[in-house]
Amino acid sequence: MSTRSSASPLSLYPREWPTYTCDNGALGNPSKAFGIPGSKKTAYSWFCPGSPAGLASLAFNHTQVKDGNITSLVSESKLGKTPATPAAKNISTLGPGQGSHLGKRDISLVGQPCTVYCNSGTGGPDPNDCNQLLTADETYGDFLIPSGSYLVWTLDTCQVTQTNLLSPATNLTYSYDTNDWAGVVHALAYQCQAAENAMGGSCQFLGNTDVSVLQVQTAPS
Repeated sequence: MSTRSSASPLSLYPREWPTYTCDNGALGNPSKAFGIPGSKKTAYSWFCPGSPAGLASLAFNHTQVKDGNITSLVSESKLGKTPATPAAKNISTLGPGQGSHLGKRDISLVGQPCTVYCNSGTGGPDPNDCNQLLTADETYGDFLIPSGSYLVWTLDTCQVTQTNLLSPATNLTYSYDTNDWAGVVHALAYQCQAAENAMGGSCQFLGNTDVSVLQVQTAPS
């Protein structure tokens, strides 16, 4: 993946908006620009088709995040295991409390826990950049991830992605609230930073099924 700082000539991109290349080579569809209070910096988000590449190295620091709180779980690395590969989740099999319907077409992850996996390595994002993203203007209220796509947010060294791979194709909603998206990004940024010998990490929702995976890693240069 790569970003280019110059404005795109394509009419798809607003003036002064940087382009973003998705994992499949397509240009990301602009979503939102976020001003950073007290700074001249701007964060951006894009929609991309499919799903981003995962962080492939051995995961560790197995914890859970719910309502902005971190709960320690048994470390799978200590058990000599790697996280189970997420499997596609059919929405008809979601149990009680596993996502809520917003009409016939949307599923909400608001208030749902996810399991954190940090990934061994170096060169993770600066958690302060991720923290600035959390304080950006417009990071409030709910947001929607269309079916079969993922959202990307970037600010300096920090990149956040969140997938929607529900089957059958269904829109997914989540909240920027500190008990939801902001809390998960904060936990990943600080638990899975380079100072912790990590290169970033992911949080997998609803029993590690591929309903949605929120990932924090170093933004492409």
